[in-house]
Amino acid sequence: MTIYLKHEKIKGSATNPDYKDALDVASVEWGVARYVSQKVGNTANREAGEANLSDVHIRRRVDGGSPALFEHAAKVKDAFKIELIFLMSGKTPYLRIELQNAIISAYSFTGRGNGEDEESISISFTKLEIKYTTMGSDNKPGTNIVGSFDVAAAA
Repeated sequence: MTIYLKHEKIKGSATNPDYKDALDVASVEWGVARYVSQKVGNTANREAGEANLSDVHIRRRVDGGSPALFEHAAKVKDAFKIELIFLMSGKTPYLRIELQNAIISAYSFTGRGNGEDEESISISFTKLEIKYTTMGSDNKPGTNIVGSFDVAAAA
């Protein structure tokens, strides 16, 4: 599996010609949580709070896009669209995560001294859309299943 990050202003070093200028990504993590209260002996009346979406956290090897990622975290105030693309073997994307109004909220560097230096970035956003594409038995893309959340609208 391969993961790419496409940013409107930051160019990466991806070698796949179909994803030229994308950033290679090693891992992606994010989540959503909400407080749910329930009284002992009365589980029918549970109360759920508002959703709290975490920033999207990405780990990747350092490359030519690293200086721009650092600068965006340190001083860029503009928000951008960011897309994360997950590929099965070959070129077929099976999962896309689009972040609207995205800002790089954190950047950290880990130097290993063996050529495998890494960086971690966190991305804050106001809208997230996740699109999963089903695959047929012939490995051809099928139906798209979409989910989204708009933080500003709380929906």
